[in-house]
Amino acid sequence: MTRLIRTLSCALAALVMAAPAALAQDGPPTPEPQEIARRCVGAIGDTTQATVQRIGNLGQAGVRTVAALHQHGAPPPFIAHVGRQFLGAINRTAAYGAGQASRIAYACVMVLDEVGAPDALIAVVVEARRACLEAIGAARDRAASAVKEALDRTLMDGAGALAM
Repeated sequence: MTRLIRTLSCALAALVMAAPAALAQDGPPTPEPQEIARRCVGAIGDTTQATVQRIGNLGQAGVRTVAALHQHGAPPPFIAHVGRQFLGAINRTAAYGAGQASRIAYACVMVLDEVGAPDALIAVVVEARRACLEAIGAARDRAASAVKEALDRTLMDGAGALAM
């Protein structure tokens, strides 16, 4: 038992003596500002692509669902309700994607500022965010318009009045 205690004491002493040297070592090197900006723009681009794809899928599904409900004789108020649900999902998806891109851009700008990146490099990240928000907004508008047009075709009678 005393041998175990002596061994553990020696090990602990060695660990304590080595700790300052281990703590003084640098961690992994900080990436260059250009690499940070490249990763940030890539993450924003990935968010843009995924969000635009999801919005497009929701728009297509909304159009197909509205048409299928009409074809199967669903009551107009139900079709309108389902269409509104798709419009809400489109808007929520767009808002989430835009928020995600903004959070990424904000974090990147903070890191770039901390490492002393030039303003031009920070501007690249800010521009990527702006382009992302523009693309998401355009996708949202297209998808929402497609669903609204499907609802209009389905719910309007020949005179242009709601067929409820």
